[in-house]
Amino acid sequence: MSITLEPAPEAAPRSLPSLDAHAHIDHRRPAAELGGTGAVLAMTQSLDEARDAVLRREPMIVWGAGCHPREILAQRGFDRERFRDLLERSAIAGEIGLDTGSKVPVDMQLSCFRQALEVLSDIPRFVSIHSYQATGMVLEELTRTPIAAPVMHWWTGGAAETSRAVDLGCYFSVHSQVARHTKFRTRVPPDRILLESDH
Repeated sequence: MSITLEPAPEAAPRSLPSLDAHAHIDHRRPAAELGGTGAVLAMTQSLDEARDAVLRREPMIVWGAGCHPREILAQRGFDRERFRDLLERSAIAGEIGLDTGSKVPVDMQLSCFRQALEVLSDIPRFVSIHSYQATGMVLEELTRTPIAAPVMHWWTGGAAETSRAVDLGCYFSVHSQVARHTKFRTRVPPDRILLESDH
């Protein structure tokens, strides 16, 4: 008795949706308006915004819990336990971070960022980190308090800082204004680069 093995039929290629790794969407928009967005990681700028956003259940949008370093009211309203509670209901944290160009005092930003990192060291999440003009400070905080999945947003670090961020396990979300920089081609492995719109 002979058995002939037929090759398995080729699976039809699947088309994956685009992924926007960092976007800002008004959490008050009706779900019907968000149907064509593709897959989106939607960042919030304050815990108040996150409170409502993380309750939403769009099939292609994941809403994060954040505290933007340029938002004084968000920074003043940051509460560690409230942030922890919101993270329990979301797979992502963002946007958090530091920005020396902000009008928010750096000490206030550092306090919020450190508290957020401490929570994230216990609750692993994808974390979008605003690092504009504060790359060295952000790296110092990540060295002090390592987290599972740091993703640098608006990265302005030079070649050495970029290499250090890669060594710390960082990913980078880039848009057209920063993607042209050589450091992303020479210092960052391609599997550490995510695309974003920041819209």
